[in-house]
Amino acid sequence: MDPQGNVMGLRKGNGNGPLLAVLAHLDTVFPEGTDVKVKRKGTRLEAPGVGDDTRGLALLLEIIRTLDAAKYETASDILFVGNVGEEGEGDLSGVKYIFGKGKYKDRIKNFISIDGGEPGPITNGGTGSKRYRVFFTGPGGHSYGAFGLVNPA
Repeated sequence: MDPQGNVMGLRKGNGNGPLLAVLAHLDTVFPEGTDVKVKRKGTRLEAPGVGDDTRGLALLLEIIRTLDAAKYETASDILFVGNVGEEGEGDLSGVKYIFGKGKYKDRIKNFISIDGGEPGPITNGGTGSKRYRVFFTGPGGHSYGAFGLVNPA
């Protein structure tokens, strides 16, 4: 675990390839008190957060198990990471730490992020994220007592 809270493990390759980082995020965002217990409905297991990103984390572990069971030797070392700070106000802090201050920051040459959502096409390219903090002020007021005034909300 790094100081940011990312959890990782390095699977060694034969040294003939660049370091590959494969990530899925550990954090989820639910209102306090949300029941996150997994429930069985017939043959289906359901719980909040399964799609974002519990199944990504399960896939990370299964990739490792499969490579090991097949005794498959990769050219590259593979850094498997359960990263933090992906959701909401986390502002991608886990990934920012990995690339900015992390132990492997200068070695990572390839990056795969496994994330939730509906199965679909694989995105091959970069994704940007800009976050803004915006403040509005105005004369407004309560919708009943100040009816008719412009309200910044």
